[in-house]
Amino acid sequence: MAFDLADCNVSLERMTELWKPVADTHRMSWRMHDTRRRRRMAILVGKREHCLRELLWRWEDGQLDCDLPLVISNHKSAEGIVKRRGLPFH
Repeated sequence: MAFDLADCNVSLERMTELWKPVADTHRMSWRMHDTRRRRRMAILVGKREHCLRELLWRWEDGQLDCDLPLVISNHKSAEGIVKRRGLPFH
């Protein structure tokens, strides 16, 4: 479920307080986060690089809206792809 609070005078903290009794009544597992806050993401790479390339293309194009501080892999073959984009490879 998503709440758009753009035209609302209720903070995320207050919305969380207001939602808690409803969720507790229905024994809901839940969490709230502010989607305006940019997320940080690491990419974990296996042996095949096609998924890495797709994620990097989407990140460069702005479709993957996040900060990408590093890429992690146990295969050195992906290192060049990552370093050409100026990202740390571990």
